[in-house]
Amino acid sequence: QYCGTHAIIEHIQMSLCGHTLSANASEANQQAFARHRVSYAEFCKNPSLAFDANLIVLYRGHMYPAQVAIPMLLSVLAFNHNLPNKAVAKFEHKKNVSSSATAAAAAAVTTTTTHSDTEHK
Repeated sequence: QYCGTHAIIEHIQMSLCGHTLSANASEANQQAFARHRVSYAEFCKNPSLAFDANLIVLYRGHMYPAQVAIPMLLSVLAFNHNLPNKAVAKFEHKKNVSSSATAAAAAAVTTTTTHSDTEHK
């Protein structure tokens, strides 16, 4: 059976590359993401990776720190609607101040895109 969120979920990837990302280094960030990508098998062995400070989520062609991506994904799963850009921007700003690793990752990933440059609506 097909549901509206199925297509979105297929395009999510995870990587433990947060510690290697840097601002204005799109190609290098994409390579780092690929090198540190989390496989399904790895995630099954250690589901607590979802709470790792270096976790970056690739969603809709953009890389986000997990602390930003998780609320975005929960909105789609629970309400079948994307979180509005205003809400994401507020959350990114709050998270940038809370952790230096998250702040560095957020600075790098908010400017990094892959494949499509689709905006959340």
